[in-house]
Amino acid sequence: MWVDLADLDFSEGSPQLKLDLCDRLAVEGGLAGNVSDKFEDDGPMTFLSLQILEKLEKAAETQNSETQNSRARAGE
Repeated sequence: MWVDLADLDFSEGSPQLKLDLCDRLAVEGGLAGNVSDKFEDDGPMTFLSLQILEKLEKAAETQNSETQNSRARAGE
């Protein structure tokens, strides 16, 4: 499988496209050849920034703390 970059639109304002290789277009399903036309608009991409990572860590800490408190109240 390959992507002919000349077939993709990299101009300003063009949508962010995604090639899904983990679902219905999986390699095991027989995807082969030029897959430039298989890219789909899946909305804007969100990259993991330090700020997002810190928020996720705080949320995990809060959830772990609440779980421990619930178990302590339940006598586990």
